[in-house]
Amino acid sequence: FAKAHIWDEVLFRRMSRAARMTEPGLLDMGAVAAIVGGFAKAQLREGATIRDGALFRRMSLVALAAPPSAFRPRTIANIASAFARAAIWDRRLFNRMSQLACTTSSPPLSDFSNQELASISWAVAKAGFEAERNAQGPRGTETATLARSFFGTLEAELRSRRRLDSFKPQELANVLWAFASSGWEAPWLFAAAFHELQHRDLAALNPQDVANTAWAFAVAKQPSSPLLLNLLAQHCLEPVPPAPPLRSPLSSGGGGGPGGGE
Repeated sequence: FAKAHIWDEVLFRRMSRAARMTEPGLLDMGAVAAIVGGFAKAQLREGATIRDGALFRRMSLVALAAPPSAFRPRTIANIASAFARAAIWDRRLFNRMSQLACTTSSPPLSDFSNQELASISWAVAKAGFEAERNAQGPRGTETATLARSFFGTLEAELRSRRRLDSFKPQELANVLWAFASSGWEAPWLFAAAFHELQHRDLAALNPQDVANTAWAFAVAKQPSSPLLLNLLAQHCLEPVPPAPPLRSPLSSGGGGGPGGGE
């Protein structure tokens, strides 16, 4: 229903009750990821009235009780991303997801796709930011510390085993945003990203990708930041080519309409 953009809130509330009443042992982590992902979309749409913190709390408890072997890179990334998109800042859940991300693969993070890396890095950065903003005592500090540790691991993975030209525009923008938001300094990454973006067709970047990339470079304050921002500014100021003239469906002839298309 969420993928089809059919927002039947009565149905979503009923599914929430069913999911919360299901025995934890009957829910694998793929199901948990699908449930929280669907409800995150339902809550974020324009005009939504559904807010289901009880469902997210229940799914968090299920995920926290599951053994590490129950998780795959995709489920870790999707669960963390769904909680972040829904602005459910469950400290224990984010701590567990960031730890699992760094321990389920050998070398760490090597089994994550580029999209999964972008999703988990964005979610961990958001959780770390919220933890630091609302830190009261050692618990908030723990989440922020784990977030920084995650970005150290991610930097090692990107530097040794990934090519930036293999990242799609949104994936690269999200990774850059996450590094800048986390405060983890990676000068080589921004230098490499600037070099990569110089050779890309910037028309492939949508407005959100442009905004996230510009923000990341501005916050990172790297030597390449002014050059990148100038490059993006020039792209934004380029004239938009005129749209082709609209043709009436009756102008093609051939008797497609009344009077033979006249």
